[in-house]
Amino acid sequence: MGKNYYLKLKHGVSSDYFISAGLHIGKSSVGWKFVFQAYDFPRITSFNQWITKLKDSTYEIIDEDNEKIDLNELLELIESKSKEKSQSENNKSERYYFQDEQGYEFCSVEFS
Repeated sequence: MGKNYYLKLKHGVSSDYFISAGLHIGKSSVGWKFVFQAYDFPRITSFNQWITKLKDSTYEIIDEDNEKIDLNELLELIESKSKEKSQSENNKSERYYFQDEQGYEFCSVEFS
């Protein structure tokens, strides 16, 4: 079982299509580290790049049930999963899983 998280523009704010449609932040799954979605555009391939986006007040974080999530709550969830199994280590033959320089898990292809 797992839950996906998304970054969406707050109501009434306009921006480019990619972000106004929403960005998949990542997924929390039972027994696994939180996996972030990596993007070529906008360029997001590290935890620090995600944090910059997540702190931007023009966006809000929602889960797959369309419930708003506070940034601190999401960060606590990510931290609580830090000792779980690693997708990038478990799937070494699948090159689309990787870790950033801080050890956070990423996937470079769409997933849910």
